[in-house]
Amino acid sequence: ACHALLDEGRFIADSAAPVAPGGQVYRDLIQARLDTLQCADEAYRWMEGHLGMAPVHRRPAALKFLRSVVKLMDDAGVLEDRALLAHPTLGEVGHLSDPMAAVQEMLSDAEPLLRSAADSDRARLQGEWLHRISRYLAYCVDGGILGNHFTLAHLARAALAAQREEARGALRTVVEFLLHLVPRGDARSWWQARVRLADALRRPEDLGGCSFNRHVMGALFAERYLAAEWRAARAGRDEQLLAALVACPDLGVDLKVLVCRQILEGTAGQGGDADGQEEQQVHATLVPPLLEAMRGACVRLRICCTAALVNLSCGRESTKTMLIARGVLQVSMAQLKLKDEALTLYTLYLLVNLTKTPHQRSVVVREGGVPILVDILTSSYHNSWKHKMLAELVSVIGQLASDPETRTLLSEDFPVLPCLLWLHHQAPPNQKFRSKVMYALRQLCVGHNKVRIGQHVIPDVIDQIAHAKPKSLDCALNAVLLLTALASVRSNAVSMGQGDRLDEAIRACGAMRGEGEEAEGQRFGPSFWERASALRERVRVAAFESG
Repeated sequence: ACHALLDEGRFIADSAAPVAPGGQVYRDLIQARLDTLQCADEAYRWMEGHLGMAPVHRRPAALKFLRSVVKLMDDAGVLEDRALLAHPTLGEVGHLSDPMAAVQEMLSDAEPLLRSAADSDRARLQGEWLHRISRYLAYCVDGGILGNHFTLAHLARAALAAQREEARGALRTVVEFLLHLVPRGDARSWWQARVRLADALRRPEDLGGCSFNRHVMGALFAERYLAAEWRAARAGRDEQLLAALVACPDLGVDLKVLVCRQILEGTAGQGGDADGQEEQQVHATLVPPLLEAMRGACVRLRICCTAALVNLSCGRESTKTMLIARGVLQVSMAQLKLKDEALTLYTLYLLVNLTKTPHQRSVVVREGGVPILVDILTSSYHNSWKHKMLAELVSVIGQLASDPETRTLLSEDFPVLPCLLWLHHQAPPNQKFRSKVMYALRQLCVGHNKVRIGQHVIPDVIDQIAHAKPKSLDCALNAVLLLTALASVRSNAVSMGQGDRLDEAIRACGAMRGEGEEAEGQRFGPSFWERASALRERVRVAAFESG
């Protein structure tokens, strides 16, 4: 018991030590790691900010390298902020005509140690030291010295914009050194083992066999540097590069997420009914690697890939057919079972696109989608923080209910209807969530369900019409359509007409005036008025038939 108590005390002390004031810092040990460049980027930043410690190579070597890069950009006419030339930090050192000469100086600092190594180890040790130099200089360039005033993005843009061949070549050499693209496991130094980026992009599937600075690669991708190199190499269409990067093994999650985001940006707002041949070719290139990435273990990457497929499949039947043939619905069901909130939301977005036709819905049912969706509904319907996700969920359930067999399954074997009725009472008016719940209820309006639904929702739906806004036309239309479906039962129709509450609601929203005339300039459109008029006629007939 005594030893256990001592152990607990040690655990508490270890936990509290990082925040204890005046804690002892072993500066000699830390400085040794800094000088041998064995820290990550965040560690360099933390050490300098909190302890005032930096590698011995920061001054003058790293500063000289950065100043030489800035001067080279200025000479080439591509320096975005010329005030950097007078920056006090850079004013401490001179510049070199070739920034890579500063790298050679840093490499020579280790020469006494390398000279004592065996010949068989010398090349390997030199290569490892050069790799550490490149990582540290990449950190220095990317805000490690000048903050947001100078980053890798500035360097990448300058390398693309330089017109003179000599300056462009020097800047691209700096970029490629910081990227440090070499075959994985190659013991030689970068100068001997270097893989030029243009050569690597001709076969991007082989990038997984190379080691490189992923942070630098991400910055180059974000600034379209890779796309420019790809086009210069005439290696193919842009989407082929994106597909190859997503499919490349060991490329890194962060970079693949950037690729997915670029696909999202390129496809946002392009949904339509037309499937052009060129568009089909683009989608046929992008869909397979995105779908394969969805089968991976990284949830963040799965979310991005799913979001990209949502955009790619919107309104495009050929893309939907391709996705279903490649098993996207099986993958979607597996993703829903993970119960990750963001992944569930984007998977439901995708399922809204992929449950439009009877064949698509039959595949969802065959893959066990109904119990999975109902499980999400019954475990989440009472949570007011999940209305965004529930709106997509009830939309999918409503589309599945378009088929008689599935509608019966949802009504009789699962507690879908009680959940939807509860949600309808909780949903705020004129919101997408309310609209989708009314749509799902309308889809279940068959047989005895009409009486059950009518008893619970008629007053609330009429109130929704009374408060309808033209900017929420979808919500107003779904309210009228739900009442129309319920009005096929006479008792429901009579209930709607009691006290002229339906007419009063249509007047209140501004769509009708007088005893049934369309209001001049009503902003809900002809479709709403036609349906509202048909509903009023059905209610009038039911009242007449009831005496």
